[in-house]
Amino acid sequence: MSLFSSILFNRIKKQGYILLALALILLFFYPVIFTDKTFYFRDIHRWFYPMKYFLASSFRNGAIPYWCPNYFCGSPFISDIQSGVFYPLSIIFLLTPFYKAFNYFILSHFFLGFCFFYLFSKELGQSRKAAIFTSISYCFGGYTIATINTLNNLSTLIWLPAILWSFTMAIKRKQHHGYFLTVLFLCMAILGGEPQLFVIIMGILLLYGLICIPTKDALKEQTKIAIIIFILIASALIITMVQLGPTYIDYQLSARMGGVSYEEATKHSLTPSMLKHIFFPLRFPFHFTSNSNAYGNLFYGDEIPWLLTVYPGFFIMPLAILGIISDFSRKKIFWFLIFVISIVLALGNNTIVYRVFYKIFPFFRFPVKFMSLSNLSLLILAGYGADKLFSILRNFNIRSSLVFTFISIIMIIDLYSANNNLNPFCESDFYQKYHSHLKPIIDDPDRFRVYIEPEADVSPANLTVLENHIKWQSLLMPNLGVLYNLNQVDGTTGLELRYQYIITDILEKPWAE
Repeated sequence: MSLFSSILFNRIKKQGYILLALALILLFFYPVIFTDKTFYFRDIHRWFYPMKYFLASSFRNGAIPYWCPNYFCGSPFISDIQSGVFYPLSIIFLLTPFYKAFNYFILSHFFLGFCFFYLFSKELGQSRKAAIFTSISYCFGGYTIATINTLNNLSTLIWLPAILWSFTMAIKRKQHHGYFLTVLFLCMAILGGEPQLFVIIMGILLLYGLICIPTKDALKEQTKIAIIIFILIASALIITMVQLGPTYIDYQLSARMGGVSYEEATKHSLTPSMLKHIFFPLRFPFHFTSNSNAYGNLFYGDEIPWLLTVYPGFFIMPLAILGIISDFSRKKIFWFLIFVISIVLALGNNTIVYRVFYKIFPFFRFPVKFMSLSNLSLLILAGYGADKLFSILRNFNIRSSLVFTFISIIMIIDLYSANNNLNPFCESDFYQKYHSHLKPIIDDPDRFRVYIEPEADVSPANLTVLENHIKWQSLLMPNLGVLYNLNQVDGTTGLELRYQYIITDILEKPWAE
């Protein structure tokens, strides 16, 4: 019996990170698991919820959603990479009622992200304790938890640690199934729907492979690794061509063909004032969506940022500093440089460096996306720092397991108090509401298209975030008509095609024109 207990304990200890991932998801997202609540904040409401609703409806009807008739007088759907038609996790939409499936779709990425970051940290040689500690921050602090409302970013970013884990396993431990997994995870990142983040992923994979992996005969080994990475990425691109082909055609027909202006490219740059929140918490109060002054209090009058938080947790930066100064190695220097460079790029138009980057990559938008790399590299350094701390404690005969348990609990409390309200919930029937004056239009079986004048979308400054969302839903603003199979003239899309741009341009002119 004692042998069985010992085996069971070791098994639980080895797989405990899975149980912890599930427990933390329950803690942070229990309203959408145990009640009829769902997500609605920002882009979720006006874009991702209607889009996934149309996708789920098409799947349930046994139809391939080539085309969505409900916005922009009809718009390509399968070729829109954000739609996730070929994204394997979209199978979730066939399993349960839509609003529950939508919740589970989001939460599944947090579970996978936690597990893969843990496995990658372990593959780097970090201890189980350090891997668990930094995985908590990876999912529930900083960049990841702030990307729920930009769902395609979440469903792409979450595969980065999986790619690095499987690639490291394949190269270092000669486990060749790791190459297959790397291709699989690269495909998942592509189909997740955020091409710019995938470009970042390819870049970090190549740099990581060339700098961190080689141990001897560097040039020869680097050449071999570069060839392997090229083959893996090329394989993933070929496999996902069923999505990338139509998406490329869309891009050639888009208003973005040939790049975007510098002003548009740097529209969402990290503000220097946000950098302090890498060290100090930015806490979102429970009323921040229902209080018109909440955003001003949080961001001191600055424009509402695309990325609402960069806070990784109180212990992360001190541990990262300890990890750097404890001993220098090529790997630590690499991750430190990635941290610094990614922050400089994330600052966008606040630094002169981004102008050089823009000349090379004129198609890249939203510099703040580089914070995904600074978050990753900071946590890897913090993992090394945590192990150094545990080593120091053992030298003083202090039980590191007790310290690990204590700081982990403090970290969870810290991140919960800071980010619990970052992604507010609403009752699922919120998406079934509309103004009573719209009922004759919704009940009309004839063919017609609905247009809402731009003035109707002007949000008075005194309206709260919640009131704005209620207004959008009440008027069934563009894209929300999808929920009622209502055909609308204009819409919102991730990649605006030229004909869609023309429609919008015409509609914004005075009626006389």
